[in-house]
Amino acid sequence: MVLRNGVLLSRGRTRLLVTARHILSARTWRENAWRNDHQVAPNYIRIGVRGKTVDGGFNADSLPVYDIVLPLLDDDEKPLWLEHPTRRQHVDVAALPLLGWSRPKAFITCQSNRNHL
Repeated sequence: MVLRNGVLLSRGRTRLLVTARHILSARTWRENAWRNDHQVAPNYIRIGVRGKTVDGGFNADSLPVYDIVLPLLDDDEKPLWLEHPTRRQHVDVAALPLLGWSRPKAFITCQSNRNHL
């Protein structure tokens, strides 16, 4: 599965990948049917995260990309992501907990202002 866009969030020890539910499930949000480009549930997702340059600067043409592969299903083939408890696919947002994953120091990060959360 190719992740088109998403946000990595962390608060305390909790880390999440937040993206559209249809990206993780390969199902349409209105009908919950398989998307045209998928007929089976993906079991992992690979994302590319931009990192810092060797000198610590920021040059969009030379930023390294780190691939991360994350599981989407547990051993019983149940989704690992969180979604709205009652509206499910009708809210096209999902959060994948990043259990046991820590952010490499080479990643570019930005701090949020807690007053805006």
